[in-house]
Amino acid sequence: MTGKRRITSNKSEALALEHKTKGYFGARSRTTTCRTYVRIFAVILVLFATSLFQTYIFGVGVVKTKYTYDDASYKKLIAEIVSYNTTYKRPPECLTKGSKDGDTGPMNVILFSLGRSGSTVTWQVLSNLTGVETPATEYVGRSTHEVKQFFGKEAKNHDRKKGMKKGHWLKHNGKNGKWMMKYMCGLRTKEFPNAKFVGFKWKSFWEPFAETVEAQRTLQLISSLASDTASVTMVDGSAPIRILRSRRNLLDVCLSKKKHENDYSGEHRVNAHCMKGDEDCLNLHDTGLQEFSRKDEQCLYNYWKTENHLDQLLRDLNIPVEFVSYDVLYYPEKISDGEKEWNRALNFVTGRDDYNK
Repeated sequence: MTGKRRITSNKSEALALEHKTKGYFGARSRTTTCRTYVRIFAVILVLFATSLFQTYIFGVGVVKTKYTYDDASYKKLIAEIVSYNTTYKRPPECLTKGSKDGDTGPMNVILFSLGRSGSTVTWQVLSNLTGVETPATEYVGRSTHEVKQFFGKEAKNHDRKKGMKKGHWLKHNGKNGKWMMKYMCGLRTKEFPNAKFVGFKWKSFWEPFAETVEAQRTLQLISSLASDTASVTMVDGSAPIRILRSRRNLLDVCLSKKKHENDYSGEHRVNAHCMKGDEDCLNLHDTGLQEFSRKDEQCLYNYWKTENHLDQLLRDLNIPVEFVSYDVLYYPEKISDGEKEWNRALNFVTGRDDYNK
């Protein structure tokens, strides 16, 4: 018979045609399944190879096991950091001398604080009061993830004037803290030679210190440069690199963090900072009272443990450090208390004693 449909003449021919059709589609189904398995295996293989490549080429392998917040783990961490013994008896002269003979040049300062703790405005106020404003750069990253990435692998295409962008990690330019010395040298000799102090902000997230070797060795370097045996000082005899440690009431930190992470007004998220004269941005910050939840309670507890651990770490390593309070700087009970706190910070970052105590 002719036509688009085939009409069988008997039952046996119909069974044969049905068997042939099932065999074709069954074989095709098995082929598709095999291809799917092959693709899954290929993806797993690529992920595994990428992990090995990052570990041995980019240095992600320096990330250690997850830290537990107990005294035994802390003592073990201290012992590991001290054992590195990264001592530089002769660091580059650009780190300790100014542009003129006998001139100290800008002091090298790192501002340690959590996010939502006023570190940007604190840096701006201090630098302005000393005569030359320098940018408040978050050189090692703005979040726990970025900081761990910075200390975990090499990075490219970073413009410190524009800030860090997603996927553009900072370039180390040297392990064991050498990246820090090179960066400080560039700031104090090329970009801001007339400033009283230069440096960067370092978010005080605990995990990078506990879980990455490079962060630990950088702290150990700051400690060794300030030790008596290093014989490395600025022209005026002060430590080459110092840390200004600022802390804010942790309850306010957690509530502010929640506001900036979760609160929206229309389609606009609450930005971390507002430009001068930006009324729309300021209005977005007026979100009213923040409710304290169980999640905030956990945030408060975790920060309380990690911030205290970091303070103790700085003391145990004998790092040159000055502790100041955000709450006393900006909301003192007495004006004189705030004045003393600002003067203490100014004396520390400039390495001088010109400001009233």
